[in-house]
Amino acid sequence: MRNYAPDTLDGTLTWAERAACRGRDLNEFFTTERRRVAQAKNVCASCTVRELCLAEALRAEDTSRYGVYGGLTAAERDELVRAR
Repeated sequence: MRNYAPDTLDGTLTWAERAACRGRDLNEFFTTERRRVAQAKNVCASCTVRELCLAEALRAEDTSRYGVYGGLTAAERDELVRAR
């Protein structure tokens, strides 16, 4: 089953309508395979709402422990939080 982003997100996340991942298969962003993680990060790199996406992932981190959000993996988000 394919899930698409960000159409599947909560309607209060209006910024998601401008996301570079809009309409893409969410499976592209929920992987541990290095090549696919790099591809997901490439999508995020050109995204105009990348910072908002990352902020949302950090806010909801207890439910977002997997996947690439705002161009960062869960481990990279952990490092970011520890550095703050």
